[in-house]
Amino acid sequence: MEKQKRWQFYLILAVMALTLYNVLPTVLYYTKPLKEPIGPERAETVAMQIVDRVNGLEDESKEWLYSFSRLLGVKPEEIKLNSQNPQLYEVTFKQSRDAALFERFLPLAGEQIPFMPAQLALAPQGRGNEDNKVQVVRRIGVHLNSGDVSSLFQYSKIRNDDGSIPELYKNIVYSRAERLALSLAGETESAVQIEAIVKQPNEHEYDDLAISLAGKIVDVDRVFKKNPQAANRYFAHLTQGDNGAKLPKQFLAYLENLQTRLKAKQQGL
Repeated sequence: MEKQKRWQFYLILAVMALTLYNVLPTVLYYTKPLKEPIGPERAETVAMQIVDRVNGLEDESKEWLYSFSRLLGVKPEEIKLNSQNPQLYEVTFKQSRDAALFERFLPLAGEQIPFMPAQLALAPQGRGNEDNKVQVVRRIGVHLNSGDVSSLFQYSKIRNDDGSIPELYKNIVYSRAERLALSLAGETESAVQIEAIVKQPNEHEYDDLAISLAGKIVDVDRVFKKNPQAANRYFAHLTQGDNGAKLPKQFLAYLENLQTRLKAKQQGL
């Protein structure tokens, strides 16, 4: 019995020694400051990496759209980036019903992409004039050229040699604080979409987008039925913007008109 206890004790010591051997170097590394500050050359290297990462999202999003289509059981004939507007993908299907299925499930799936800059959504114009094409909008709708790095990025120290803060760095901090305030209290993407819908109540090109938003509202209401406070916070965020007080009633009127038109179409069929 004694030998077994001694063996267990040595085993515990060995495990602790191995743990310290693996963890301590990392802990000690992060307790030390950088050996040297980031200089202009290193900053330019980082800028080039940013350009490659941003442009790499184009192919990643395209692959994601193909994968998403396979999960839905539909096969796009073509997925291409709009040559005039790199923020938009044009997804072309052989049949309009495949496009409708894709359009129905994309908004929720696009929001679930873990990396926020890679998230996708339906464009406000939806399918436009062609029933078999769906417009998909990217969060980062730009294509960067490596030759424009010097004009796109600027280098700044945190402090000058005399201890003062450079004006450029001050402006960066102030702009980030402003963006943070706007993200908390500014106009949301859904509010922009709803505002675009209600501005043209007699145009039918936004019907699919309106149905998608209405379906999202119904899903949230069903999920948070036992927690109305959470649902109310979501609904308040849905129309958050300059015209947030008017949008719910205007959107409801648009949906009622849409319901009437769809019922008339159904009866005709």
